[in-house]
Amino acid sequence: MPPAFKVHPPVEGTFAWPAPNKLVFTPRRLWKRGATYLVALEDGITDANSPDRLQATSWEFSTVGGYFYTRDIRPLVNAHCAPCHRADGPAAGVSLDTLADIKRFVQLGDADRSRVLTVLTDPNHQGKLPPQFLARVYLLRDWIAAFQAGD
Repeated sequence: MPPAFKVHPPVEGTFAWPAPNKLVFTPRRLWKRGATYLVALEDGITDANSPDRLQATSWEFSTVGGYFYTRDIRPLVNAHCAPCHRADGPAAGVSLDTLADIKRFVQLGDADRSRVLTVLTDPNHQGKLPPQFLARVYLLRDWIAAFQAGD
């Protein structure tokens, strides 16, 4: 972790610089549910385009206490998947109407091995999905990864 970048409580992760003015931190594990984190960029940070030091800053964020099918997942699926994955839709052979339907394509507790996420991240399928849905796929990933029986 760069010495001027701090997360409290500590979180292991990797850094990438996709552009001179953009730092991306990717945690090695899911953020703890229902937790508050403090992120700080401390003294010693310089601008990539000049030797000037940037002003130290910090911010705080909280993670949600968990996702639930009825509150978080069903509305997402109904809004963005149901138009194709319903009885009279073009993808009717893959029904996503109920929790039981969705669970057929989910490896509970293992998002990376879940067929539903494999399909959603496939470039051919992504072209059929609206950007506002793709921006919220993390909800499905986190829900699958932390799936609890009776959810």
